[in-house]
Amino acid sequence: MPTELLDEAHQDAEEEFIFNEYSIDDSLDPLNRLLLYYQSDFSLQRLVLVRELCSTAQYAGYAESARAIVPLLTSFTQDAEPVVRQALVEQLFPLAELFVEQGGDAGYQYLLNAFLPTAFELLVDKNVEVGVVALETIQKLAQLVHKEHVQSHLLNVVMTLAHDERAEDYRVVAAQLFNDLAPQFGSEFSTTVVLGELELLSNDSSFTVRRTVGSNLGGVCAVLTTEEAQRTALSLYLALCADEIWGVRQACAESIEKVSEGLPEAMRVQFIVPAFQKLLEDDSRWVRTRAYESLGRLLHTLRSEDISPELLRLFTEMAFQSDNVESPLSEYCAFCFPAVVQVIGPSRWPEVADAYATMLKDVQWKVRKSLAYSLHEMAQLLGTEITEEAIVPAFELLLRDLDDIKRGAVLNAEKFLALVTPATRDRLVPLLCHVPLESENWRLRNEVAKRIGAVAVLLSPNSPSFSSVLALVSRLLDDSVMEVRASTYEPVAVILKHLRDASDEKYQNYLSSIVKLATAYSFRGRQMFAYVTEQVVKVGADDVLENALLDGVVKLAMDPVVNTRLVVDAVAARTILKNERWASNAKVQEVVSVLHQLASSQEEVDAAAESAEAAVANTQILHEDGLSETAGLEGQQHLEEEQQQFLQQQHQQMYRGDSGAPSPPQAQTRAEGPASMLGSAFSGGAVGGVGGSNNVLSGNAGVAATGAFGDATATTFSGSSSSSTLGAPAVGEI
Repeated sequence: MPTELLDEAHQDAEEEFIFNEYSIDDSLDPLNRLLLYYQSDFSLQRLVLVRELCSTAQYAGYAESARAIVPLLTSFTQDAEPVVRQALVEQLFPLAELFVEQGGDAGYQYLLNAFLPTAFELLVDKNVEVGVVALETIQKLAQLVHKEHVQSHLLNVVMTLAHDERAEDYRVVAAQLFNDLAPQFGSEFSTTVVLGELELLSNDSSFTVRRTVGSNLGGVCAVLTTEEAQRTALSLYLALCADEIWGVRQACAESIEKVSEGLPEAMRVQFIVPAFQKLLEDDSRWVRTRAYESLGRLLHTLRSEDISPELLRLFTEMAFQSDNVESPLSEYCAFCFPAVVQVIGPSRWPEVADAYATMLKDVQWKVRKSLAYSLHEMAQLLGTEITEEAIVPAFELLLRDLDDIKRGAVLNAEKFLALVTPATRDRLVPLLCHVPLESENWRLRNEVAKRIGAVAVLLSPNSPSFSSVLALVSRLLDDSVMEVRASTYEPVAVILKHLRDASDEKYQNYLSSIVKLATAYSFRGRQMFAYVTEQVVKVGADDVLENALLDGVVKLAMDPVVNTRLVVDAVAARTILKNERWASNAKVQEVVSVLHQLASSQEEVDAAAESAEAAVANTQILHEDGLSETAGLEGQQHLEEEQQQFLQQQHQQMYRGDSGAPSPPQAQTRAEGPASMLGSAFSGGAVGGVGGSNNVLSGNAGVAATGAFGDATATTFSGSSSSSTLGAPAVGEI
């Protein structure tokens, strides 16, 4: 035993030492904490401090940050941990923005002389991830540099890297920066300086440098304005397309879209297309695959008259590669298909129709998924006639596919249905409504619920398909997943507004079904009524709210279930009271008044319940101590009888006549033992709900309301002349 005590004491002492050694004193302000711990031996402490550099500078202000924080950059730049250096790079841009904003010209000098040099130093860090983040940071910092300082603080530094022969990584980074900073360099510097540097790098002995140049010419081409400069850039690109290393040619195939966009249309047709056709026939499989992947994007940069039938056929042939499951060509074709159709237009649809029909039945689900997500775009590009002929069957087919593919068709279903004829729409809407009914995927049902309101407004209230929509909304309101039910509240309000403007009979029938929710047996239905009322306010159906819904809200403000009152309170504070018209409404004022009164009563009841529960716990402890000495069934029964008697007395005190609570129930309860009595007597204080400090209901009621989850049955106490339900079901759904 003494040995165990010594080991435990030693372990406690060791844990205390570790805590004191590695913990940060939270009593210090952010700046002093940084100055005290920035050289800590514990790397995690340094990482935390670096990640908080910007917030520390905001706390300290510009002057103190310039005095105390900037000198620490050197220490963090040389930190042994790559993750600390990476965190430092991520903080440089927000720090520079803060200095420039608060420090004016003096702060701008810190950008030029501190933040930019630090970023360039970490750009060539031995850790790749640090260098990648530094490259992104330099692009952001360059946007803050004034035009007169671009050459001295940006261009000259990049040129130094381009001429550095110590490591090819420096020249690789330089090739990237020439392209990424081209907007800052402008047309003049790009023409006179950058093109010459890129020409040297394109002839570098390292194929990695040449490959980087091949994939980073698009940004430079975009800023060139003279034909001579454009021809120079084009000649560099064409030379790299014929490089002896396949990796360089692959990089050129990948960057073809950006290069083509940066050159005049005449050069695209005369030079880019022939060079690209050679890449499509390259000896290397990897070059050919990357070229076919970029073919659709290249076609999108051309005009329809510049795309020959042979070139278009090369694109459509990719759709017929489904026999080879390993081939990704059909996936590339499906992804770029809307872009190509946008260029060629409806007039050339027959040239690509077979390819589209083939991809609809492709064995690879990713191909069909791309088509499903682009249905609405295809319908918009092709017009009603071709859509009815080719795209509507695709919509019907994809709605019967896998859930991931159905989701793509559902996401923009309202846009697609708006582009078809009314007769076709009436035929397709029931098919859409059937999707959530046959799926166990609640996310798919949720997407349908979000869009069914927009679909409903496209239909005539007298059409048969509109009845399908109403039936679906009713099913979704009763969905087992709260997220789905919540997404349905807005469509209910939208449909109410749509029916009000169109059909009196259907409007009254539908409105009555919604109004019935206010008196539903289930508290969940009554909560739905409050949420629907909120959405009615948002969609602007003011007359519906005034004439049909406000009376129900007043009733819900007096609901016996605390959860329901909490929802009414949240809806009122979040939406109704923020609307000037409704904030002064008499019925709304009545709702607010009732909620205030019940909140006060609930606080008194909760306080009494807490006192009674504590007393019961103390009594039980005392009796358990006594029972340990006089064990036996007789002593246990005596304890249970005393607990029941005590609970009844406390319950009567909680419901005194002068407390504003209901009349006290009598001492008749279910014989479920003391544990059941305790849970039922205080179930009113443990009700899940929503609330906040800015709402009408607050205090103990709001705290207790968030304490319990799951449905529970309220216990009913019957009296001599009446019975009342004490408390409410505990609910985790709000």
